[in-house]
Amino acid sequence: VGDESFDVAVPIPAVVCAAFAIELALKAILLVETGGRWHGHHLADLFALLAPASRLPIEKAVATPSYPRYEGRVHAFGDALEAVGSIFEEWRYVHEAEEDLAVHFGFLTALGDACIATATQVVAASVDLQAK
Repeated sequence: VGDESFDVAVPIPAVVCAAFAIELALKAILLVETGGRWHGHHLADLFALLAPASRLPIEKAVATPSYPRYEGRVHAFGDALEAVGSIFEEWRYVHEAEEDLAVHFGFLTALGDACIATATQVVAASVDLQAK
């Protein structure tokens, strides 16, 4: 992910929808892996519940941003994920925010692509097994 993607103005609905799509993809994976339904919106918390076989392809597919403009540098995938962990709730109520919000949209969309791809594979494999 190029650092220049950080300076692009992104419409608030795009951030909220991307975050919600990631949440739904993670919950789809968890439903197949555990059979349980999960509540909450925090992306890092949901990601931590995934089996390693689901976490690893997502981590490998997503470049970790190192954009240094805001509070420190994020270098590890876990740090970047934690930085967007509560983004759905924060941006959904952006009108109530007491400070400006920023997001590395390139990271968020890459995370979304990887989560959706992994969810598609996990769900498809589950459907194939059930059909046999």
